[in-house]
Amino acid sequence: MLGNDNYGDCVEAGICHQVSEYTRDASGTEVTFTDDDALGLYSAITGFDKNDPSTDQGTYTQDAMTYWRKTGVKGHEVTLFASLKLTDLASIKQAVATFGAVGIGFNFPESAMDQFDAGQPWTVVKNSPIEGGHYVVAVGYDANYLEVLTWGAVQKMAWSFFTKYADEAWVVVTPEMVSQAGVAAFTDKVDLYGLGEDFTALTGQSNPFPDVQPPAPTPDPTPAPGSLTAQDVANAVVEALTDLDLTV
Repeated sequence: MLGNDNYGDCVEAGICHQVSEYTRDASGTEVTFTDDDALGLYSAITGFDKNDPSTDQGTYTQDAMTYWRKTGVKGHEVTLFASLKLTDLASIKQAVATFGAVGIGFNFPESAMDQFDAGQPWTVVKNSPIEGGHYVVAVGYDANYLEVLTWGAVQKMAWSFFTKYADEAWVVVTPEMVSQAGVAAFTDKVDLYGLGEDFTALTGQSNPFPDVQPPAPTPDPTPAPGSLTAQDVANAVVEALTDLDLTV
């Protein structure tokens, strides 16, 4: 749980899980974290102090993303990050499929705690009061559910639950994703240079990706109806960068 059973460091715990995922998938060597690592990150970002309960107020996700990009987490930084349109579920799915994870912040209803404790999916329960905010990491999905990491478990989140309660969704690109080892796991068919050009247009900063054209993909012999292609992902993320909030 990386401390999130006792403290409000859900954002930091989620980021630690993401770093573990990206390093494992890119190189086979997973960077792991302890409770102290996650809580130390919580302190660095927010000023949290274990000895002062008044400082345990949670984290603005954008602040955490900015810290991750500019300072790094256990030596691992983010090349860029962007928020995604919550109403564009196809982009949410595409980002999970291509970049491995999407961070989701949402209003946490009382019913969700009961469902988690009972091993049930998160579904909408009418008139359930909101207890606060929570951050989870989506790492998979199907037609009915997102699969998210939280409190040391993989939890199913119904799409209707996401639509009702989610108020932010974040995608990141990390150096591991574009390394020689990582491209096969993540972004081998994504136009990262084009994404970087949009990043430059928005921020004035240099393109973080080299101008290396990816190999032409081998088409699937019989794509499933409505399936998402790698180019769909590239287009969706580039579009998200052009008209959504990106912080540098």
